[in-house]
Amino acid sequence: MIYSSSRGWLAGVRARQLLILKKRLESVAASKSLAPQDKCELMIGKIDPLEAAEVVQNKKFVLSPQLHAQLRACFISQDKLGQIRQIALKSRNKWRRIQAMISLGASGDLQAIQVLARGLSDQDEDVVYFAMLALGQIKNAQSAKLLLEFLGKRVYSGYKIVSLLEDFPDLIVPQVIAVTQSGDPFVRFWCLKLLAKFKPAAYLEMITQLTQDSSADVRSAACECLGETGQPAAKEVLLVCIKDEAWFVRMRAVRALAKILKHEALPLITPLLKDPDLLVRESVKNALSLNH
Repeated sequence: MIYSSSRGWLAGVRARQLLILKKRLESVAASKSLAPQDKCELMIGKIDPLEAAEVVQNKKFVLSPQLHAQLRACFISQDKLGQIRQIALKSRNKWRRIQAMISLGASGDLQAIQVLARGLSDQDEDVVYFAMLALGQIKNAQSAKLLLEFLGKRVYSGYKIVSLLEDFPDLIVPQVIAVTQSGDPFVRFWCLKLLAKFKPAAYLEMITQLTQDSSADVRSAACECLGETGQPAAKEVLLVCIKDEAWFVRMRAVRALAKILKHEALPLITPLLKDPDLLVRESVKNALSLNH
């Protein structure tokens, strides 16, 4: 109870501080007697770098577009990002480091990527976690490469990393395809789960090869990925997969065939109504009901 009360009190104090800061910034911006550079120094120069980042991100304030643009220009010209990078690297207070990394990610600072990369190998798991989240906000090929490499370390669930990468632009698809050749089945599996989100029809052949993987999990994910591509050319390989020894591979192959071929899949999957596994039979029944 004391802890909760303290948190509430601190949140109230912070809200009041931000309100005062907002009014001060608006007052300075509205001044007609100050030169633009003087306004910059008053608005940003004496603000804590992390506070400045919070202001510029426009998360806690409802600022006019013009004032927001002024603040961002001042923020960059005063090199607050450089100061934040130093905090993220050197602060002895881990939560201050974490706040700095979050600010760098939200700002989209490309120079911060190597700082965040160092955070991924930190001894502290909280620092590692927030470095990963910050990289997920800088959606380019370089940050994707780092996150895909981090996937192989198995520090956090593959689902968490894939959930970050699935919001990246599709320019990362060739990188993901390359990583499907990893020697780690865990990495191959999660790369296929990610690829399914992008529906990469151009890489049908490479995905098809993974339906013959030594790992049943990977074969299953490959079937799911083929289904998401929507390509009829995947039909033949999926017909092989409905005979796989692993029930969940058969189930994914049934679902993929139904998704790609619709009612044309029905005579192909109907024999699996006699499959020994309940979930395979249910997948067939669902396909039959949806296409009748």
